[in-house]
Amino acid sequence: MSHTSRMTKITRYNGADGKRPRFARLSFWGVLFGLLTVAVILPSCKTGNDPVSPQTGIQLQLDVMPLLLKADTLSSSTVWATLKVNGEPAPDSTAVYFLASPGKIDPVAYTRDGLAVVSYRSVNEPGIAIIVGQALAIRDTVRVTLY
Repeated sequence: MSHTSRMTKITRYNGADGKRPRFARLSFWGVLFGLLTVAVILPSCKTGNDPVSPQTGIQLQLDVMPLLLKADTLSSSTVWATLKVNGEPAPDSTAVYFLASPGKIDPVAYTRDGLAVVSYRSVNEPGIAIIVGQALAIRDTVRVTLY
C-alpha cells in the first residue's frame, strides 16, 4: 500500500479537519439517556410468549382437537380459547383474534363464559400448522400436524 492511498483512507474516515464526523461522536449524556430509557422501558415490557400475564391477571389457553389432520382442504380441527381474568371467566363478548399459518381459521371469535371457539381448516401441504390466539394483549400458540 502506498503512502498516498493510506492518507486517502485516513482522510475518508476522519474528514478534512482530521476529526471524526459529528455523528460518530458519542456524548456522555446521549449514552446515559439511552441506558436510562432501556432500563425504564424493558422491565415494563410483556413477553407475549406466555399465556399468563402476572401483571394483569389475564390468562389465555388454546386447545385444539384433533392435533393430527390430513393435508387436504377438507379436514378441520376445533380450536378452543379459554380466557380468564383474575381467575374468573372473561366477560361475555370479549374478542379473541386468531391467525393460522398455513391453513384457514376464523379471524375472530367472542367469548361466552370465558370460552371462544373457532374452526381451523388444513391445506394441501404436509407439515406443522401454527395457530396463534390473542386477547387483551395476551397470546398463546398451538400446533397442528398435517400429514
